[in-house]
Amino acid sequence: SNFQKEILDLEKLLIVNKQTPSIFFRFPGLISNEKLIRSLIEKYSLIALGTNNWLAKKEKNIENNDIILIHGNLNEHKGIELMNKNIDRYKLESILEAFYE
Repeated sequence: SNFQKEILDLEKLLIVNKQTPSIFFRFPGLISNEKLIRSLIEKYSLIALGTNNWLAKKEKNIENNDIILIHGNLNEHKGIELMNKNIDRYKLESILEAFYE
């Protein structure tokens, strides 16, 4: 299936480039459904990573316990700018820390 190909091709690409594949998977455009998420977990043992705040889209102000999506590339200039402006106001954790509390 396209879903399987997308996951496995990405894992292969990471390995070929001497990168460690992640246990997290972000659906393109953050679009998924229950069937895809269940398949992601059961077939590939990956964790779906979502967000409830996309800074560049100005969905809302940053609040405690938000999972914030920021792309560290030139396509996300507005999100990076907003995050840098507010970074001293928040205690930030990596996504791994959030799972192991």
